[in-house]
Amino acid sequence: MSEQTPLKSPEENQKVPFRSQAVLEEPKPKSGVIGFFRLLLAAVIVGAGVWVSHQNLLWLDNPLKSLMPYLACVAALIVLMAGNFGRFGRYVRESVKEVKKVVWPERSYTLRMTMFVVAFVTVLAVFIYGVDTLISWLFFDVLMKRG
Repeated sequence: MSEQTPLKSPEENQKVPFRSQAVLEEPKPKSGVIGFFRLLLAAVIVGAGVWVSHQNLLWLDNPLKSLMPYLACVAALIVLMAGNFGRFGRYVRESVKEVKKVVWPERSYTLRMTMFVVAFVTVLAVFIYGVDTLISWLFFDVLMKRG
């Protein structure tokens, strides 16, 4: 027979936090003032990139001029993520680890399901076309007698 563990008193149960509570605790966010200035600086960088792309600057080539808004967005992302690259790297590593755990379906199953979806969408499109044509015919030719 298996041994049964004795029930704990209510005081002991209150001392131990639930696992879900321990997992859900997030670190406190940094100062809102620093975040505001980061956001403001990122907006200024993006605005400057858009402004430069619309100016008639002789020293800036056209291909580089058209890339300026995109380069400004990348620079703004770098400003916004400053200090959080470690967390972002950990997120990417954990995501790759999770993708490796996925059991992917076999190729034949995937192709069969893809063909099923294509066939279903085709049948549904033909059905909707038929119903639309029938309603148009009923409305315009039969009820309004425009035919």
